[in-house]
Amino acid sequence: METTFCQSCGMPLQTEQELGTNSDGSKNEEYCVYCFKEGTFTKDITMEEMIRNCAQYVEEFNKDSEVKYTKEQAIEEMKQFFPTLKRWKKTDLIRLTDMIPTNICQSCGMPMAAIDHFGTNSDNSKSEDYCCFCFQKGQFTHSKTMEEVIEENLTYMDGSEKADGYALSREEARVKMKIDLPRLKRWRAHQTTHQEYYKAVNQVIDFINKTCIPPITLSDLASVAHISGFHFHRIFKAVMGESPGDYIQRLRLEKSAFKLQTTRLSITEIAEQTGYQSVQALGKAFKKRFKVTPTVFRKQPEEIKAPVYLVKNSLCRLK
Repeated sequence: METTFCQSCGMPLQTEQELGTNSDGSKNEEYCVYCFKEGTFTKDITMEEMIRNCAQYVEEFNKDSEVKYTKEQAIEEMKQFFPTLKRWKKTDLIRLTDMIPTNICQSCGMPMAAIDHFGTNSDNSKSEDYCCFCFQKGQFTHSKTMEEVIEENLTYMDGSEKADGYALSREEARVKMKIDLPRLKRWRAHQTTHQEYYKAVNQVIDFINKTCIPPITLSDLASVAHISGFHFHRIFKAVMGESPGDYIQRLRLEKSAFKLQTTRLSITEIAEQTGYQSVQALGKAFKKRFKVTPTVFRKQPEEIKAPVYLVKNSLCRLK
């Protein structure tokens, strides 16, 4: 039998008798019989407690080893080795709230207990914020979303994850990480950026609703948002689902439709009030959107049922 190590205590697994057992009675090749029986861990224990427990056997270890360790040396060696074992590799990410910001990767939440676990900056110095799996040479190693990182973290679950003393199911762990990971530096920055984008777009929407009569240029709107014109156009469309120009055009036409239904203003007056240079310009744009002319719409509004429901919500402040 090939020698492997228990992924909980680090004990060499040299015989089948030393293997733990799964819930169906079969042998578990990852954990020893002292750590894992009938599909569950035999002790609810932290990595630090496991290290202290194993350190009690250092004299017994020295009897069969050419290299002799003191208890203190053995503890230091285990502090380096244990975080690479499956049981301890990812489990503490479930306890992010208690451990942030001490040696927790600010991307995936992995505990960084050994110097080799830390990522590297562009000058090859160690990054104190990110692990070697997420950050190398000053750059992130992947462009995964926070949701994708959570799903990857779930693949490391082995049944030992707990919160407040209770075992976590896969779904419970997912929910907890959705609460905890946004507090990490990498995702906190993303959330702040997204909030700023929404705030900027809302400011522009207020500006458009108050002054949607042309001319309004992209530069005007970008200045209100304090974002460059190129980025503003992309951000606005991502948030609103339409370009700034399409949004303004839609509001002007819906305002025109609203006035046709609720006032006795002439079509010429409505065209002037909504920023169209002529009745013909309004008529052409109106028919393209609502499939009928303004005159027909005014005569038969109930039958046509044009989509003017947004007017009351978006344009109620316009006079």
